[in-house]
Amino acid sequence: ASVPKAGLRLQLEALTAHGLEAETVDLDTMALWRAAAWAGVFGPEEADEEGGAAVPAAALPLTALVDLGARSVKVLLIEGDRLVEMRTLRVGDAVVSDEIARAHGLDATTAREVTLNALHSGTDQRLDVAAALPVAAEALPPDAEPPPARHVTIPYAEVDAAQTAYLQRLARELTRFLTASGRAGSVGALWITGGASVRPEAKDMLREVFGVEPRELELLSKLQHDLTPDEVSDLGPRLATALGLA
Repeated sequence: ASVPKAGLRLQLEALTAHGLEAETVDLDTMALWRAAAWAGVFGPEEADEEGGAAVPAAALPLTALVDLGARSVKVLLIEGDRLVEMRTLRVGDAVVSDEIARAHGLDATTAREVTLNALHSGTDQRLDVAAALPVAAEALPPDAEPPPARHVTIPYAEVDAAQTAYLQRLARELTRFLTASGRAGSVGALWITGGASVRPEAKDMLREVFGVEPRELELLSKLQHDLTPDEVSDLGPRLATALGLA
């Protein structure tokens, strides 16, 4: 793979400034492929449906692997266990909360939380937001009254519309990728991961684009860890690339 030297140099210099010397430079897409291969979701051979002789890897349908992240979407096509296509689409689901943040004057963290709550509950979200200070906090007299909080209502319909627009855009990008690869209609298995992969709407979109039922890439059950069930549910879909790098 080719990587722009300027961006890579900045990252290496940042590590060097903290006394760290990189031994290996890797790609997040390759790390994702490595994690899936380690999990055994595709292999060099697979028995045919009638239980006969194993089918050569090159004759198997394609396996697609999609990572739905906050800022990007990684999509890989694997033939047998051989990576044949990969692409990073710069269109993550954070565009939904970014739109809500701009529309209602919220910080990124609050907007993200409100957006997820709205999508999960299907209800309007109401919250109090501290008003911006007119001057720096340290310049205020000790007995100064804090500015009143403002009441904000984020309609569920607004969040749902932003989510729908994002998924439609992503569907177009994925369809364009499959068409350009010349392998549209050849996918026999679809594995998904990433924070947005748990959303039913995302699964519906991926099912329509790839023509197969998406299956979640579950990795933590194959590892020893001390995470709680809630932590597994929250972190599990977001660890595939990190585990691949490790």
